[in-house]
Amino acid sequence: MNQTLTQINAASSAVRTTAHTRFDPIPVRALLQRQYALSGKPADSVPEINSYEDFTRLVPVMDGATYAALAEATFAQNGAVGFYVGGSSGTTNKSKLVLSGTPRLSIAPTDEQRELIVNLRQNGVFQPGDVVANGFMVGLFSILHHGMNRVLEACGASIVPLGTLDESCVESQLNFLAQIGANVLVGTPGTLVQVAHAVRRTGISVPIKRIAFTGERLGSTKLALLRSVFPDVRVISLYGISEVGFVAIGDEGSGSHKVRENAYLLETDTYGRLLLTCLDPSNPITVVRYMPGDRITLETTEDAAWIRHIERSNLDFNFMGNLVELRSLRAAVAQSTGVADPLIDVVLRTGEDGRDELTVRVYGVADGELAQARQLVSSLPELREAAEKNAGRVEVRSAQLEEAVLSGRQKQRQILDYRT
Repeated sequence: MNQTLTQINAASSAVRTTAHTRFDPIPVRALLQRQYALSGKPADSVPEINSYEDFTRLVPVMDGATYAALAEATFAQNGAVGFYVGGSSGTTNKSKLVLSGTPRLSIAPTDEQRELIVNLRQNGVFQPGDVVANGFMVGLFSILHHGMNRVLEACGASIVPLGTLDESCVESQLNFLAQIGANVLVGTPGTLVQVAHAVRRTGISVPIKRIAFTGERLGSTKLALLRSVFPDVRVISLYGISEVGFVAIGDEGSGSHKVRENAYLLETDTYGRLLLTCLDPSNPITVVRYMPGDRITLETTEDAAWIRHIERSNLDFNFMGNLVELRSLRAAVAQSTGVADPLIDVVLRTGEDGRDELTVRVYGVADGELAQARQLVSSLPELREAAEKNAGRVEVRSAQLEEAVLSGRQKQRQILDYRT
């Protein structure tokens, strides 16, 4: 048997879960049958799953390496069925394949696909007659622009393939959006901020009434900017994972996203880390108990499930031998400024004298309001050593949104490590 396929089904260390969404063993068993067939294992070796307890006991967690192997194995068997092929950017690790099935006339949409479109239309996210500027990046390492177009088509909207603004002709682009009456804008927060600044700078009015975003947290500072440039705009968060699509939907500012329980099974472990199972049979890759790297707060009732908070679980760095978590810095800034969801990033450099320097940049808060934040951040146990030993420097300062550094996929880089 192919060694890669054998590794896909290797057991991993047990993970204790603390919460989960509605569990239905029928689609889970079908998903496992597909996964085992791909690995060449006999059908009678699929574990018998009749309860959530069976599921957690018999099905291992899927990490990034396991997902990557499964994606490559799926793509290798594409003789009869083609895919739209995308990938992660590969800036920190080897690029992972992201596959989406191509539409075929002989195959009807799945119930899960129909449910997404009905959900979006009933909640007024996208409607027939909308003119939507798609600001998601166009390119090899983002399948999102294409995927969003397919969603918009099914919702009956007209689509403007904006991509990103080109500074050499930004006025022409904005004038065109105004000319055709673009009333909806979609993109990552980085792209949305770029458009908002361009509208403010040029004075060209674009009649945007709704904004939908995904890719990363928006934050209160960026939200305030969008609402100042586009008065009365409704801002909608589409929480999604590149590997499987849109998982939950919520209005920004409400603090919650409603989970699409018909299409996804969500679990959280004792650290709040998300484990995700995609129940939609149209997804080419059988994603089961996948850990994408997000930490969430999951609340469930008999009727629905809600995600109340989302952040990356692996946003940490080493400073003078100590592990520092970005969420600890954000919590200190929030506590001291009263801003519930402050937008920050961290810049790491090496000074001329060889000492490491850590700068926390806080967006949308004046320097004069950061005195307490400086004290709280410097007093964190993992950073206090820098001052006590005079071996490093820690600074907290105000920053403007224009200073934020974006990745090639138009996401804000939250940790900038320039140490030499």
